[in-house]
Amino acid sequence: MSSEKQSGAGRCNKKIYSLAGIAGVLALIYLLALFFDPARVNARNAAFTWLSPEARDLADRIEIYRPGEDVFVLQRSGSRWFAALGGAQAPVKQGRVDDLFRILCTRGAFPRLGTSASSHGELGLSPETASRLLIRGGAAALPLLDLLVGNDDSAGREIYLRENGENEYRSGDRLIKSYVSGAAASWYDLKLFAENRAGEVQRIRISPVKDGEGDEDFSVVRSGGGWMLESAAAGEIPAEAADAYARNIFEIQGDNFLSPEDAEGIEYSAARLSIEFGDGSVITVLAGEERDGARPVTVSGVPYVYLLSTPTAARLLRERSAFL
Repeated sequence: MSSEKQSGAGRCNKKIYSLAGIAGVLALIYLLALFFDPARVNARNAAFTWLSPEARDLADRIEIYRPGEDVFVLQRSGSRWFAALGGAQAPVKQGRVDDLFRILCTRGAFPRLGTSASSHGELGLSPETASRLLIRGGAAALPLLDLLVGNDDSAGREIYLRENGENEYRSGDRLIKSYVSGAAASWYDLKLFAENRAGEVQRIRISPVKDGEGDEDFSVVRSGGGWMLESAAAGEIPAEAADAYARNIFEIQGDNFLSPEDAEGIEYSAARLSIEFGDGSVITVLAGEERDGARPVTVSGVPYVYLLSTPTAARLLRERSAFL
């Protein structure tokens, strides 16, 4: 009896082993199918990083080349980035630089499309037609990334990309193109004032542009909880208008910088704005004559010349009638 039980147990164990083996084979087949699934293979090929975090930490110079234009250069000094502007440096939006590096350093969908050099021309990826993003770093200023940016795809949602010197090309989010095709001014930090001190303003002296009758010099003075107008027609003015103007001054941004070469010979005598604060400090804004729809402006303590469009300059250099 016991031998029959042992025989039955042996047959049962063999079935269990057999079923386990079949299950193992099926599991292996399933895993291989997953691994070689075309969709997953394409996803693995698409996931790509242009720049490593280590290289990003080394980066201290960005060069942007566009066909037919001068190179645009960003340089890092300490932890901040600046744009080369003639022989000077102009402040740039640090967040815009960070956003560019975030795109380049994040593993994203950049599917590999091919490796044929003969396709480069039609995709706008030849050195003669492509825009170029060159990032350098280290003591020898070695290239960390040399990226060519080509045409949009037929749907207009992605662009073609390849590393300079490599035949392989990929596609990806066209957001990258905005960093190489945008105007230089899109990088500049064009705020006239580094901090908002509207609540500290005690007096604003304005010598407006003299282009008509009634364009006299005047002052707007904080008085208690309100404001007074000091001019030939002195008197109290609506506090809301004066408060809004004080806030507006510190929100104004220029449209561009003027290079040191282009700023030579300009006389800043067309208008003047002096802002006096409770601690006794003063900021002075001087404006030159308008040309080509923009007015050059300087701010005391700032080594740059801003270009303000006509409407922006008018918001900054108010006339007396704006407060009445």
